[in-house]
Amino acid sequence: MPKGFLTEPGKAALAGAIAAVENASSVEVVVAIRRRSRIWVHAHVLVGVVTALAASAYMLFSDTDFSLTSIWIDPFLVGLGAGLLSTLFPPLVRALTPRGWRQRACTAAAAATFLERGVHGTSGRTGVLVYVSLIDQVAIVIADAGVTKVWEPGQLQRAQQALTAASAESAEALAKVIAGWTDEFAALVPRASADVNELPDAI
Repeated sequence: MPKGFLTEPGKAALAGAIAAVENASSVEVVVAIRRRSRIWVHAHVLVGVVTALAASAYMLFSDTDFSLTSIWIDPFLVGLGAGLLSTLFPPLVRALTPRGWRQRACTAAAAATFLERGVHGTSGRTGVLVYVSLIDQVAIVIADAGVTKVWEPGQLQRAQQALTAASAESAEALAKVIAGWTDEFAALVPRASADVNELPDAI
């Protein structure tokens, strides 16, 4: 997970946002934050290949004389090193990975998390999963049937867009977006007197 994102104040802000929504409505919010949804091997391979070709071209056309062994081996080693180093630069990986690919990978991972975390198992079918993939800079919201029947698709799309933008900033910004759902859910899915907290609030 990118250093400095899920700080103690960030965790506290997210816990407070979850509590605000759940205390005002029947909605059960689960937040899952992942470093990435998958490893984008193609990006690292591409960086390695381009670097190796550049190194090979330099050695072939440079005024410096290189041994035949160096010409064969050194570009491979330089390319391998560049490919490995590229794993430390998420913006480069995102630039080499189409957004549609990242969106589909995060959607699949969010669907699996929805089941793994039992968000589909609330008595009123009012679970809402907020899935955030930090390196991919994609946020996915999956709501159960009790929420989708009152939450229009356009609202869901806007929520995802706001969460995606917030995930590029901080956990506190993410919490602010979630807390902003409080009044809306209080009106759409009002809290019943018998409501209990059915899902763990751990981030």
